[in-house]
Amino acid sequence: VKMPQDASGRSVQDTRGLS
Repeated sequence: VKMPQDASGRSVQDTRGLS
């Protein structure tokens, strides 16, 4: 299952880790 994406097109889980 794919993660939902934010406006940047990255998965939400990834963006939280990159901050």
